[in-house]
Amino acid sequence: MQSLVAGLAAGNRPDEMVFVLIDHKGGAAFKDCVDLPHTLGMVTDLDPHLTERALTSIGAELRRRETTLVTMSASLLACGTRAILVTPRDTPLRALVAHPHVVAHLPGADLAEQPLLDALARAEGAPVVVVVDDADMHTNCLADPVLRGIVASGRDRGTALVYAGVSEVVTQHMFGWLGEARRARSGALIAPQTIVEGDLLGVRLSPDAVRGQPRPGRAVVVDPATGGTLTICLPNTSARVV
Repeated sequence: MQSLVAGLAAGNRPDEMVFVLIDHKGGAAFKDCVDLPHTLGMVTDLDPHLTERALTSIGAELRRRETTLVTMSASLLACGTRAILVTPRDTPLRALVAHPHVVAHLPGADLAEQPLLDALARAEGAPVVVVVDDADMHTNCLADPVLRGIVASGRDRGTALVYAGVSEVVTQHMFGWLGEARRARSGALIAPQTIVEGDLLGVRLSPDAVRGQPRPGRAVVVDPATGGTLTICLPNTSARVV
């Protein structure tokens, strides 16, 4: 574990990635990582109150991500955009499954190729957005060829891809559909929190792009022609993205 943390610290500046270390064996597992400038603190089994606070903080970040994804998806559906929802676990996104513009719901941790192809076939003839929650759980899924196809040429067919996941996992994944998304160098980042999240789209964000508190509707758009970025803020959440 120390090697993993040290490797992440070597590849990212402290303003790009920080660590909260939790070790239930008294701190021995991370003893050489405590003094890293990236480390906010370490919690051991001797500190049950601090452990609870750390887990609460992690849970708050997860809820923020889930809220952002479900709000954006609800906005798209309200504007008449059809969607295919992919949910490996029970998240708030599943509350939208009954919406009439949801073409298909693909639950479970193993996203297979044929169900996704069938869902896309049902949506043929109109724009559709494939919304993938917990993308870090689908890094090596069987539907990888289909997702790579959407990234590469989905725009020409009226198909878009939206995904959310643990940024530490998805930004480090160089292969498969997540790697294809990075190499495409196009799209939008919704409310990025750190500049390292620019790696999701193969660009380096400036500190100004992530400075301050998250604001509803804020996104960083990447120009596929130039690779440049532009921070935008939509005036309301019902605006349609095309």
